[in-house]
Amino acid sequence: MELSERQRRILQVIVEEYISTVHPVASENIAARSGLGVKQATVRNEMAELEAAGYITHPHTSAGRIPSDKGYRYFVENLLDNSGNLSNDEQRTIQHQFYQVQRDLDEWMRLSTAVLSRALQNAAIITEPKGPSVLFKQCQLLSLQDRTALLILVTNDGTVRQAVITLDQQRSEDELATVGNKLTALLRGKSLLEIPLADGDLNEFERAVESQMIGLLRSVEDFSSRDITYDGLVKMLNQPEFKATERVKQVIELLENGGVLLTILPDVLNQEGVQVIIGDENKLNDLRQCSIILTRYGVDEKAGVLGIIGPTRMEYGRTISGVRYVSRLLSEMMRDVYGK
Repeated sequence: MELSERQRRILQVIVEEYISTVHPVASENIAARSGLGVKQATVRNEMAELEAAGYITHPHTSAGRIPSDKGYRYFVENLLDNSGNLSNDEQRTIQHQFYQVQRDLDEWMRLSTAVLSRALQNAAIITEPKGPSVLFKQCQLLSLQDRTALLILVTNDGTVRQAVITLDQQRSEDELATVGNKLTALLRGKSLLEIPLADGDLNEFERAVESQMIGLLRSVEDFSSRDITYDGLVKMLNQPEFKATERVKQVIELLENGGVLLTILPDVLNQEGVQVIIGDENKLNDLRQCSIILTRYGVDEKAGVLGIIGPTRMEYGRTISGVRYVSRLLSEMMRDVYGK
């Protein structure tokens, strides 16, 4: 269905009014706010067509209408203006806060979620920036007890991972050091895909250590819940949509365990611009009444994802503007650090 200009304006008023008031929007309100100069009967007829096409719906206890996910999608893609964007004063304040913490990447991540959640009154998330391909640099084996050792892996970007491994038999510190040195010399500079092709003449124990090492290397490349920093959960849960105890539990588990976010984040890294996922577009039922606004930040060699999670009834223009601005600011600061 191709919307007429009148229908577009009516849909815009319904979305903006519902976001603002959390109440279904009645025809008299639309007639008063739309500036169309038409009677309520005309508005009701247009609303009926919009509802039949799936852009709006109505709660059974109210005569007013609320946007559907399809209506929000149309609004985001066709009806957003710049009136809700972050103001210049807000942008300057955020920029000043970032430059106060200088070159501390951990502080940048913490500050990103803090300023976004405060400005947008929803939960903000960010992932640690990662390189496009993690390369093996060094491994060490340190004896712990009779048949256990600590495997330490270091990657090309300085990331360190550790794991306690069980040995096939008791081995001396010299034996363990020899294995670590051999694997380091053989595999330095190799990626996950290259390691199996370059492992050369290894004995059974050395291959077992290599297998453990590959698991650690994979944990560096893959997103995990530990990579996700979030803030503003309380602000999000103060929204009317999250008054139900079960809904609160679902959101908390989502943020703490990663959930569907871990399947979404890698795709965002490969896309340009702000990605908007609304309601039923989410892959899990737990998120069907949420929207997620995400974008990539960083430089070519190191990039992460940041964004906002909230109810489908969110201020999309302001949220997209805020996420885009902080992403651009982070990217500029990282470019200064990495000389790009």
